[in-house]
Amino acid sequence: MRVDEQLSDEDLIRRACDGDTAGFQALVERWLPRMHRWVLGMLDDPDEAEDVVQEVLVRLYLKLGAFRGEARFSTWLYQLTRNAARDARRRTRRRERRMAPLRGDELAAPARNPAAELERHEDVTRVRHAMAALPERQREVFDLVEFQGYAPTEVAALLNLSPGTTRAHLFRARRAVRAAVLGADAPATEARP
Repeated sequence: MRVDEQLSDEDLIRRACDGDTAGFQALVERWLPRMHRWVLGMLDDPDEAEDVVQEVLVRLYLKLGAFRGEARFSTWLYQLTRNAARDARRRTRRRERRMAPLRGDELAAPARNPAAELERHEDVTRVRHAMAALPERQREVFDLVEFQGYAPTEVAALLNLSPGTTRAHLFRARRAVRAAVLGADAPATEARP
């Protein structure tokens, strides 16, 4: 077992703040997969997610000394990650608004194999569309519980919400996603006289 695997986050943070690059590297290796999952859940674009994760790593390096331990490190890092993802989303929206008049249908990328893609990703696409329609907080809670495997109590701590509020967001999100997915599968029925 490597030494850094035995150290707590707090020990690694202390080492990194003291200028130990190995401590910072170990902290990054420990949290990078989770950060990447968080960003993918927020942006749903793997290329953009990579860029945002790199931005978060820079912010982490610059702001790690500001972590005071008043909240759990995971909560602090999640907030840092969420802020970077929001900034990226805002930049993308601004860029899209500026580019909208210049785009035309001729610039759209052709689909690889529409029939095969539709068959393979139909349910995932429905869920993603349903998730995209959710309010931001519900989408975050749903993603963290259903896709990233956090318990609702952990999500409450990550997002600084009460457990009851977290469960309410999760309930509403599940209900909306279920309705969107099942509604798409429901056969059209004729009204009975």
